[in-house]
Amino acid sequence: MKKLGWILGILLNSLLLQAQESTWNSELLPLQQLQIELQGYKNISEDYVRAQLGFKEGDHVRGKDLDSASEQLYKTGWFNELHWFTEVDSGKLKVRLQGKICPRIETFQFIGNKHFRDNELLYGMKSRVNQPMNESQLVQDLAVLKRFYQSKGYCKVAAKVRTKPSKT
Repeated sequence: MKKLGWILGILLNSLLLQAQESTWNSELLPLQQLQIELQGYKNISEDYVRAQLGFKEGDHVRGKDLDSASEQLYKTGWFNELHWFTEVDSGKLKVRLQGKICPRIETFQFIGNKHFRDNELLYGMKSRVNQPMNESQLVQDLAVLKRFYQSKGYCKVAAKVRTKPSKT
């Protein structure tokens, strides 16, 4: 019987915490603490992320403000994943953001090319050095390179991407 009471107590406490968390989504609460944890490449600073959010500690926020901040961060192109963890404590909000940073393009090397300068090959590509690596864009860039070579009479051409981990 004690076990059943203990389990019911935990269940009730859990339901109360969930109810408290869900109500803050629609009401403004003061942001007491904002913790940012970044994983992956170290080319993005915590200050950069804070500048993109649109709110800071001490501001009053709603759940939709976190959604807007996620959209803004994804638009930068620097993030693969974002996860928000929230806790309401004494009417104040504590937020933790975990973000996974995309790798950046450090350089392009055209191996085996003997007929064209690198800047000619880079001209039609949209991917750029020091920008986030976007795999779907790289696939499109490879197609552009193949078409370029084919337009110059080189019918048998292969293009592929090789990546290597950054030293930073």
